[in-house]
Amino acid sequence: MLLPKTDDEPDPVPRWLKEESGFSDFIRLRLKDGRTIPARVSGTPYIEASNRSVGLLIIFMPLVEELARQELKQILLEEVSPRRIIELALEIVRTVIPFDMASFGVYDDHCKYWRALAILPRPDWVWSTRWFPISEQTKKWLEDGRTWDNHLENWIDHHNPEADLDPVTRAVLDQKFTSMLVLPIREVGGFRSAVSLISKSRSYGAADLRILQSLGLEEVLQAADAAIERARARAMRTLKDELNNAQTPRVLAAKLAKGAADIFGWAYVGVFQVDWEKKRFKLMAEEVSDQSLQVQREGGPCYEQDITKGMLGRCLESKSVLIVNDVEGNDENYGFIKIAPGQRSAMTVPLFLNGRVEMILDLESAERNSFVGPDREAAQGLAADCEQIFSARWRQVIELALMNRIEQAAVIVNAAGTITEMNLAAEKMLGRAHGQSLAMFGAHESDRAILGQSGRNLQPKINVTFSVSAGTRLPPAEVATQAERTPLLDDYGYQLWLFTELDQQNRTTDWEFLEETVNSVAQQTRAPLLVADGMLRGALSLIQRSRSADKTEQMLMRAASALQKADLTFVRLTEQLTIKKSPTNAPEPFDLRSVLYHEIDLLSCSDDELKTGQDVIDIKDSFPADVHLLMVGWPERLGFAFRSALSSLLLLRSTSEDQVKVTIMPKEGGNVVVSMSAAGMLSIVADATMPVQESQARAWDLTRTASDAISAAVMQHGGKLSKSDGTVYEFMLPLKEQEDAS
Repeated sequence: MLLPKTDDEPDPVPRWLKEESGFSDFIRLRLKDGRTIPARVSGTPYIEASNRSVGLLIIFMPLVEELARQELKQILLEEVSPRRIIELALEIVRTVIPFDMASFGVYDDHCKYWRALAILPRPDWVWSTRWFPISEQTKKWLEDGRTWDNHLENWIDHHNPEADLDPVTRAVLDQKFTSMLVLPIREVGGFRSAVSLISKSRSYGAADLRILQSLGLEEVLQAADAAIERARARAMRTLKDELNNAQTPRVLAAKLAKGAADIFGWAYVGVFQVDWEKKRFKLMAEEVSDQSLQVQREGGPCYEQDITKGMLGRCLESKSVLIVNDVEGNDENYGFIKIAPGQRSAMTVPLFLNGRVEMILDLESAERNSFVGPDREAAQGLAADCEQIFSARWRQVIELALMNRIEQAAVIVNAAGTITEMNLAAEKMLGRAHGQSLAMFGAHESDRAILGQSGRNLQPKINVTFSVSAGTRLPPAEVATQAERTPLLDDYGYQLWLFTELDQQNRTTDWEFLEETVNSVAQQTRAPLLVADGMLRGALSLIQRSRSADKTEQMLMRAASALQKADLTFVRLTEQLTIKKSPTNAPEPFDLRSVLYHEIDLLSCSDDELKTGQDVIDIKDSFPADVHLLMVGWPERLGFAFRSALSSLLLLRSTSEDQVKVTIMPKEGGNVVVSMSAAGMLSIVADATMPVQESQARAWDLTRTASDAISAAVMQHGGKLSKSDGTVYEFMLPLKEQEDAS
């Protein structure tokens, strides 16, 4: 039926008949199925042989196809996801060729399986099959080009009889769909994808296929499919980077589970680690997008399983990929234990390191045939990538372990001179400088020029001075080194630098001389001290009846105790000589509280060997336990200062119940005060009036307290030491600046 452009306009036919020279106009046509479509109409006079007009020749050209072509071109310009582009394209096709359900899907590389990527409209029943097998008869039907049929059930029985068992196929037939039209999209060597239209009432034919082919639909769908593949490739590259940079195995497993689920659309991904020592599988991470697959396992995220049980155990035993297409079917299920209501198919993939299975990927789905064809190939490809990453991470750990065994500072730089790897000695000297230019650490222009050298020629040993700073209020320190550069002879211009601190040789010589000196003194002095010890203890038997026996006994016992500690004097001597020298290594961040508590743990009590430093030291800490008191400097030097002060105060204890008091409290200006006190415990120190007691007090101060060395260690950290008659030590130390700590 012919209709005007709008309901308000009159019938255009009388006006057309009056046009002697012809006309052109736009109208609406009502089709047999009740739909109305736009059309262009044109008329020209019909002339007989006698040159006389006997009527009009009227031509109708529907515009719906042209409008569809324009809309299909337009959607490629819209900033929407590739899957949304597919859905919009199917909606546009519906305006030209009606359907009750349409789908777009892709074939695998061998055209053995087909998977739907978009379905319009989404059915109210479960689309429970992920990959549909393609029979040889179906391939021939696609090749033949007559890709429509109006007896769908008969077509299935003839071309793919096994599909009659598929729940999706059964649902389609149960919904009384009768007609089908397929537009296969080719690529080199076969088919890449296809659009399928099905209807309950409409019959399809060759004209519908020609219209579908003429719309330009293939170009749109191929572009969307290519965009999906590009997005997947980008996501895969990102996942590899994240796996490479993961700090711990559990972080790596979490990123692997989430990345695999997002990239490949798997509903459940679990990563299990093989604990060979305990013979257990440990769940490291899992990602669940379908709640019907959610399992409340005993132990939650710490779930473990015997190494021989279930599908995981069979996978470990066979060292191969295992697939269960339908856990409710009659095929082999490899011991799969169904513990979630939605579990329908599963796949396990072993991940190897050095020839041994170390992890297993557990993939599950609520759809049948989820892991055949491309999904199996994708899982195997992912496993191969993971194994390369595991191997590279393992080699890197081994290389770093070997580098850390080197006493020299070892640095690897790329062709641009940027630091890529460092050992612990280099980090201690330069800080964590990964990604920074090595040349920037040169103290002078000449040093920076040397450190910026590159090339394959061997670099002879040369002196280089570094300027290092930990970003604190302490001035930068210069470290003189002997540098040696060795090209790695790879394809990328990487180089290995080895730095030996020049002061290290002097320190080694000094230490050897000091060790020999102390050993010699100890050998010559220890014997007389032991003799004196024996004599003093023997004197006890001679004064048992003296009226002053108690006081004499106490004095002799203290003398014996002091003589027993004579060897400590020599240890203190070596420490004092080291501490008084200026530091030669770079300062490093450390926790003041950790250093103090460590020294307290190591202290012993002279009057009771069963008591430790914690038993005789009363600590009052004003800071919360989770707050780190960060400083920058040399923890071994500050530890010496704490240890020396505490040791001297412990010697002042007059009874076994006395305690040294230690307080830690904040001070304005970003400082912390550590106060140590033994005031009032030993009267002879506070009230030394007797000559012997005065001498004893001076001996304690000179040989045991090492006050000069303590002050030097505190000043090296920018702090201040206050003393009070040998019974109180107050350390005021600067904390690391807040912005640095963050």
